[in-house]
Amino acid sequence: KKAWPVFLKNLESLKNSCNDNEARYIESVLKTPAGVEPIVSGDHLAFTAIWQSMTLVKLSLEAKGIYVNFKPVALQQFLKEYKNIADIQVMSELQELWDTWHQNSPSYSEAQKLVLRLYSVARQINKTI
Repeated sequence: KKAWPVFLKNLESLKNSCNDNEARYIESVLKTPAGVEPIVSGDHLAFTAIWQSMTLVKLSLEAKGIYVNFKPVALQQFLKEYKNIADIQVMSELQELWDTWHQNSPSYSEAQKLVLRLYSVARQINKTI
């Protein structure tokens, strides 16, 4: 439960940073070491959203006393536990994006929408934790 407030704050920061325009988002990303490859804004933001969704699954299940080890199984448990959360299907969409990562290249606006939806789900879960 101690990790949850930090997670929510980080997700809110991500939401706020991608609410700006795409160029500002890239500027903020360039302040952190990310390797030598050029940063593709849609890919970077989508990957960050996927990573945050995995953290959301882990923390929210562990808050209910459910141990998380294998991510695909954990996602199914998560979907059962939180089936009443509005727009919970965004979690499956993010997992599908991860599973097909090399076949898809999300645009910045697509990734931005995923972040906003993920943040909405996290806020709803926050009310139950």
